[in-house]
Amino acid sequence: MESEANTKEFLAEAEEIVETLNSDLMRLAGSGKADPTLLNNIFREAHTLKGLSGMFGFTAMTSLSHNLENLLDSLRLGKIELSPSLIDLLLEAISIIHTLLEIRNTGKEDISIDAIIDKINSFVSDQGRKGASDAPSTIDKAIMNVLTEYEEHRLNESIKAGLNIFKVQSSFSIMSFDQGLAELTAILKDKGEIITTLPTPGFSSGDTINFDIIVATQIAKETLEKAIDNQEIKVSLAVKSAREMPGAEVEKVMTGIKSPSLDERALKVEEKSTEEGIKSITHSVRVDISKLDNLMNIVGEVVMLKASIGGIAETLKTRDGSAGIASELSKTVKILEKRLYELQQGVLESRMVPLGQVFEKLSRTVRKLGREMGKEVDIVLNGAETELDKHIVEELANPLIHIIRNSLDHGIEAAEERRRAGKKEKGLIKVSASQKGSHVVITVEDDGRGIDHDMVLRKAVELGLAEKGAVLKREQILDFMFLPGFSTKEKVSEISGRGVGMDVVKKNITDLSGMVEIETEKGRGTTVMLILPLTLAIVKALIVEEAGSVYAIPLNAILENFVLEPSKIETIETSEFVYLRDTTLPLIRLCKFFQLSDNCKNGNYVVVVGLAEKKLGLVVDGLRGQQDIVMKSVGKRLEEVKGIAGATDIGQKTILVLDVGDIMDECMKGQGGSRLAKG
Repeated sequence: MESEANTKEFLAEAEEIVETLNSDLMRLAGSGKADPTLLNNIFREAHTLKGLSGMFGFTAMTSLSHNLENLLDSLRLGKIELSPSLIDLLLEAISIIHTLLEIRNTGKEDISIDAIIDKINSFVSDQGRKGASDAPSTIDKAIMNVLTEYEEHRLNESIKAGLNIFKVQSSFSIMSFDQGLAELTAILKDKGEIITTLPTPGFSSGDTINFDIIVATQIAKETLEKAIDNQEIKVSLAVKSAREMPGAEVEKVMTGIKSPSLDERALKVEEKSTEEGIKSITHSVRVDISKLDNLMNIVGEVVMLKASIGGIAETLKTRDGSAGIASELSKTVKILEKRLYELQQGVLESRMVPLGQVFEKLSRTVRKLGREMGKEVDIVLNGAETELDKHIVEELANPLIHIIRNSLDHGIEAAEERRRAGKKEKGLIKVSASQKGSHVVITVEDDGRGIDHDMVLRKAVELGLAEKGAVLKREQILDFMFLPGFSTKEKVSEISGRGVGMDVVKKNITDLSGMVEIETEKGRGTTVMLILPLTLAIVKALIVEEAGSVYAIPLNAILENFVLEPSKIETIETSEFVYLRDTTLPLIRLCKFFQLSDNCKNGNYVVVVGLAEKKLGLVVDGLRGQQDIVMKSVGKRLEEVKGIAGATDIGQKTILVLDVGDIMDECMKGQGGSRLAKG
């Protein structure tokens, strides 16, 4: 069990490293510059992954990480140039590492890493060149003898760039040097690049420790001294800039300094970070999601117990009045309810994660597929900080990638076609996320050719899904695209066709109690909108009665409710509706939707539900009030029943939870009895 727990801990930590690598590599690709700080971070992440996988005996991952580390080291030392092909190779290696993690987690068949390692080695040997190793003799030899090869490289690059190289000599109390050094380092980083930080030998009479910091900067000595604002810290010119040095002096200065090996350099990096202290940098704790699921289930059971105790308190108050134990129990229940709500919110917040981790995968997908199809495409990501339940985020990755693939393959036109249409040659895909109340709305928008409604309808007629000559609304035509295998594309590529996989998208989003909507304009582009609840764990619900059965409707989908006056009901064909503040509100009787009875003309209340701009009135017999519920999955017999999201326990009874998005979808198709109104 301990070995299994350790493996889980490794997988969790390694996944975090891979996500950070992905994020940093996309930043590197976006900047187009070999930023030294970013490159150094990426190199350290690869080294950490190598050490971690080696510790747990995952040889394939260790070997690949080691070769990746070599490639990154050549890049940061300037031996190879940053290029699109190099970025592609790095992302491919990270993708394979991610696959290796999935294999370890699921126990699937292992994969070979020989091909990617050969690619890496070939790249290094083909494009590698000897990095500059000469350093100016005006630098103190005691300092030069301890510089790593990377630090030497950064020193030479800074000199060639014409930067000023200063030595900053500082002295701090040995009891608080870490804080003082950190403050000085922050100032210097803001003004330039720190080449190295070295403690100098010997202590003064005041028990202080001395440091020499070599910094490269564009600013003058006086400006740097003013920024430091401490007369005890001395700034001196360590080497003349390239502008002041003769060419031969830059190219030929110091020789014979042995540079440490790659592992020695990495070890030195680790030693430096160890010297800074063993205290954790952050206050976060990594927790397996299964533990949070278990905790959520326990909280859910306590919620149910609280409801039962509340019922007992109300019974006692009815029988004994507001005095004595009944009153005390009611007060205790109210306090328990408040504390339980705080506990519930705390558990929910611990499950929330930003969408950024999914968005990074989308960036990689656009880059990879765009190159494969010969299309130049920019991707703009907004709202990466928007948070959703961890479970929903994990289930969201595949639907979003399906949508992106469709946009790239059949939405974004080729460069020549875009020129003829008066568009920029480079296509654009914009992914945005924002929280609206208790839902999160994610949109994927492209500026491609849009969807041809007439072509979709012709294809539907060919497949026997619509009658020839049928006049359908735009929404009804677009609904065909969510049917399995439906595509307007004559020849389906390996990537996708617009519509291919959209049935999978619809099913996955519906399983998350969400909705999918498409808006498109021919020649202008397509927008796919996903509307999702913040969480599927504990939710507030309205308990309703209909035809002798009891149901729960999630409160986050309810806009209002009112008493139904039969005289106000109007009918068009077989569809019922009422006017609500001068707007038509379509009605659907739950009794009719679930075919509970032949006589569905009763109904005393209307529960107005809505997602995005659409509204629908659910007609029910009675309202039982609000209650916190814990969503649980239903058995296989009910999984395919439209309109059911799950089940929950109230008291000693299990009831069904309605899927509002599913019901609205069915009504939209005309199968539930009415079209939807936009409010």
